[in-house]
Amino acid sequence: MTDGPSPTGSATYELFARIDRRILGSAECVDGTPITPPDPPAGECHGVLTQLSSQECEALYDLNALGLDEETGTDPCTWQGVNCTDGHVDDLDIRFRFISGPIPASLGDLSDIRSLALFSTLLTGPIPAELGSLTNLEYLELRSSLINGSIPAELGNLTNLQTLDLGNNRLSGPIPAELGNLTNLEVLGISGSDLSGPLPPEFASMDNLWARRFTSVATTVNGQAQFDGRAPGCCMLICMQSTSVRIDSATHEDLKRLAAELNTTVGNAVTLAVRALRQDRIGSDLGADLRDDEGAWLDAELG
Repeated sequence: MTDGPSPTGSATYELFARIDRRILGSAECVDGTPITPPDPPAGECHGVLTQLSSQECEALYDLNALGLDEETGTDPCTWQGVNCTDGHVDDLDIRFRFISGPIPASLGDLSDIRSLALFSTLLTGPIPAELGSLTNLEYLELRSSLINGSIPAELGNLTNLQTLDLGNNRLSGPIPAELGNLTNLEVLGISGSDLSGPLPPEFASMDNLWARRFTSVATTVNGQAQFDGRAPGCCMLICMQSTSVRIDSATHEDLKRLAAELNTTVGNAVTLAVRALRQDRIGSDLGADLRDDEGAWLDAELG
C-alpha cells in the first residue's frame, strides 16, 4: 500500500460511495459516518423519473405533441434544445423544427426559465397570455413563425427581459402600452407583421432599448417602415432595413414639418434625407483629389 493522502472524504470518493450505495443498497459508512443517499428525482412523468416537477414535465410533453419527435417515456431534460438546472427548465431553444399548432399555454408553468426560443417553426395561433407569468425570462424569441393575433399585454410583466423578438409573424393590432414596463429591454423585434398605430408614450422610459429589427407603426411597404408621425415625447426609433437611428424630440418635430412640406410620411422624409446624404457623400468623394497611390495605380493602368 502506497503512502499518501486517503481519498476518503474527497468529493470523488463520496460520489463513488453514493453510487455504490444506490446500486447495491449498501448501508456501509465512510469513516463511521452514514452515507447520505442522493436526493431522489422530483417525480415521475410519462413513466420516467425526472428532476422536473410534473407541471414542467407536462408542459414539455405538450410541446412534444406538436411534432418535436422526442421519444415518449424519456426525461425531457435529455431532449434536444432543453436545458435543466436544479430541477427546473432554464433554457428552451427550439429552432428550425417543424412543430405546428398553437403554442401550449402550459409553457407558462416553466417558472424558472430564463431563455425561451421558438424560432422558425410552423406554430400558429396567438401568443398565450400565460407566458406573462415567466418573470425570470431574459430572452424571448418567437420570430419567423405563423403566430397571429395581438401582442398580449401580459408580456409587460416580464421586466427582466433584455430581448423580445416577435418579428416575421402575422401579429396585428397596436403595440401594448404595457411593454413600456420592460425597462431592461435592449432589443425589440416586431418587424414583418401587421402591427398598427403609434409607439406608446410609455416607451419613452425604455432607455436601454436599441431596436435592431424595429418596425412599429401603420404599414410596411417594400421593406420600409412607414411612420405615422406620432411618437413618445423624448425620443423615437427610426428603422430602415437594418439601420436604426435614435432621434430626440426636437429632430422629430423637424422631421414632421419636413414631411408636411413634402406631403409625405415621416418615414419617407427620413428615406429622402438618407438618400440625399449618401449622394452628397458620393459627390464629395468624387470631387476629392486622388491620393498618390490612387494616381499611381491609374497611371499604371493607362500607361
